[in-house]
Amino acid sequence: MEANLNSAKRPLSPHLGIYRLPLTALLSISHRITGLALVAGFVIGNLSMALAVISPKQFDLWAAVFCGKLSQATLTIFLACLSLHMVHGLRHLIWDFGQGFDRTLQHRLALLEILATFLVTLGLMFALHILEFA
Repeated sequence: MEANLNSAKRPLSPHLGIYRLPLTALLSISHRITGLALVAGFVIGNLSMALAVISPKQFDLWAAVFCGKLSQATLTIFLACLSLHMVHGLRHLIWDFGQGFDRTLQHRLALLEILATFLVTLGLMFALHILEFA
């Protein structure tokens, strides 16, 4: 009878309430999501530039849409996606050489990946800001 009471209190399988994905898994999922976001961003960007070439009216519409504050925020998110995808790809390159499989090293590389993503994004934003005023 006592075994039935103990088993009734325990969950049958891990669920999101008690199971926490490791940082490397979250970054892997983020890598896939940013890949999809980059594809969508490049398709939308190329289509919008193609429409801008069609006529001056379309170009004025394109300039009005892509020079606003919302487009600046979208560009920042796009650059962050690009940075994360690139930095995570470098980590995969390290793994391709058979390095970095130690669990503690994986966690350190994951933290370094987040820091590098932030720094690369800031660098790209700064470069675009400099080019805008040049």
